[in-house]
Parts: sequence; structure tokens; C-alpha cells
Amino acid sequence: MLDLALTPDQEQLVETVRDFCSREFAPRIAADDRAVRHDPEIFAKLASIGLPGVCFPQRYGGHGLDYLSLGLVCEELEYVDTVYRTVLSVHVGLVGCGIYTWGTEEQKQRWLGPMARGEKLACFGLTEPNAGSDVASMQATAKRSGGSYLLSGQKVWVSDADTADFMLIFAKTDPKAGARGVSAFMVDRAASGKALRTEPIEGRLGIHAGDVGSIFMTDLEVDEADRIGDEGDGFKVAMGCLDNGRYTIDTRTSARRSGRRSGATSSCSR
Repeated sequence: MLDLALTPDQEQLVETVRDFCSREFAPRIAADDRAVRHDPEIFAKLASIGLPGVCFPQRYGGHGLDYLSLGLVCEELEYVDTVYRTVLSVHVGLVGCGIYTWGTEEQKQRWLGPMARGEKLACFGLTEPNAGSDVASMQATAKRSGGSYLLSGQKVWVSDADTADFMLIFAKTDPKAGARGVSAFMVDRAASGKALRTEPIEGRLGIHAGDVGSIFMTDLEVDEADRIGDEGDGFKVAMGCLDNGRYTIDTRTSARRSGRRSGATSSCSR
């Protein structure tokens, strides 16, 4: 018979996160939402109890827990407010799992390590003003320039756009190839200078306490070594990232119903 009970480690994790959220987040979310105020310390607080590295191997600075544990954590964050769950969903589900699946060993050490240790916050730059669910219609470009690429274009509705240190950006290396012309790149805000800027999206109908904004790039130079996957792999990378992101959003069904006594596993925890 299939045993759906949580393991002792998972039960302890849930208890820890639930207690933490009740003390650190629940008392302030209503006031922050009314004031349309984003707490820039959300990620640091999540990192203080090790949540950014919950499902990543210890060799990359994570805690080596399973994929179900990620869902359980997101469920507890969502119970308080979607603002807090979104920060972890984007950082771990959309970006971290993408690097872990598609990145080289060097890229995992450079990018995933600081993310899993809670030192750097990451965001996901896919959606554009004229290309939402139709990813193949994106207009952002990445033009070859020696051993680098020059990224130009705009991304919109990006969670943590103003506060993220790292960005996983998708752009067309071959504008004529549709979905097969999309490539993925990691961008370090600190090294981008004036070629990259972000700004918040104001007057939103919901998630008032969240950081949601736009990214603007003008000939932003990104080294070839920071391309995730091969040229043209960007669409596949994005779809894989979105699968993990959706899991962290639909946590009540994905976590509670898929759990096993022995623990669930995925590409994040192997």
C-alpha cells in the first residue's frame, strides 16, 4: 500500500517554516499590501533558515532535501501570502532548477552555488510586452560579438526584477528560427552597468507587496560561458523551468498528493 505520510524530516521542515512564517511574515503582510510596500529583506529572511537551497545537493551549497520538500515549503509560504512564495518559486523553481538541469559544472558552481547558499537572488526574464505565452514570438535579441553576445530588448512582468542579483534571460540568437532560435543566458546585474536597467510596474491589481517589474537591455554584453545550454536550446530550457515553477505554485495538489514515505525525487535532488 502506498504510504502518503511525510517523513520525520519533512514534518520537521514544515513545522520550522510554518513557525518562521507566523513570526516573520504574517504580522506585516496586510499592512505591506495596503501600503503597496515591498520588503527587500524577504529573501534574506528566507535564506536565514536555508530555504533557497532546500532541494539542491550539498556540493552546490544546498541542503540535499527532496523535491517534495520544495513543494511543502512553498505551500507554507503561500498560506501566508503569495508574495513570499513567489520569491522562492522564481529563485528555486524557475531559475535554480534550470541551472541545475542545463548548466555545466562550472556554471553550477558560479551561479547555482551563491543562489543555493542564499547569497544572491535570481529572477526569470522570459515574458515580453508582445510575447507572453507565445514565447517563440519574443523580440529580444542576442547578437554574437566575438566570444560574447550583445543582448537587447525588454522583459516585462518579472517577479523580483528590481531586487534580483542574477537574471536568467531568454533572447533570440536566430530571429528567423522561431522557437528554435531562442537561447538562454545568465546575467549578473552588478557587472551589467548602464546596459541594463529595471523599473517597477505600478498600479497592479494584485500582489501589491511584491516586486514586479520590467527589464530593459541595450547591447548588454554577456560572455559565451554564461549561455545556459547550446544556442537554440532556450525554448527547451524555458519550458523545463516553467514546469518546475508551476509545481511550486500548485503546491497543495502537487505536494500533498504526490508525497511518499520514502520521499519524492526529481532532477533537483539527485
